[in-house]
Amino acid sequence: MALFGDLALMEILVIVALAVMVFGRDLPRVAAKAYSQVQKARRALTSVWRESGVGEEFRRLQRELDREAQEVRRHDPRELARDATRRVEEEVLSARRAAEQAVEGVAAEESGSQSSSQAGEEEASDSVEEPTEEARRRPPWYPETHPPPTPAAPAAPAEREDAGD
Repeated sequence: MALFGDLALMEILVIVALAVMVFGRDLPRVAAKAYSQVQKARRALTSVWRESGVGEEFRRLQRELDREAQEVRRHDPRELARDATRRVEEEVLSARRAAEQAVEGVAAEESGSQSSSQAGEEEASDSVEEPTEEARRRPPWYPETHPPPTPAAPAAPAEREDAGD
């Protein structure tokens, strides 16, 4: 039935009726001859297919496509995103630690230069605050939120001395 494709039953009946009208009593002989010609054509096509190596080339391409499909499946985008997120989190944490160490170093230098140790302790306690409950719930890589700075009031325009000139 692959020869007829998507022909409906009614279309096949019309073709058979036309064949009977055209060939009449010779229809069985013509059908047998057509069948033998189709078989010869199929055999010739198969031999050409084998001799040219097209079949082997198709099989090689199919194997290569299967390997590539397995390679693509192995690189799951969700896993790649998780790995990238982990790397970014590690970089942020290391940058945060480096910044904290730098702040502690500056605070230590400032406290050493001050005459009273009490002032240094107050400054150190100001720089190290206990995290809020909201900050504890956030992931460690989440950026700190600070309110935006309030803009300074615009300066009054200076009056020009030579306005009268």
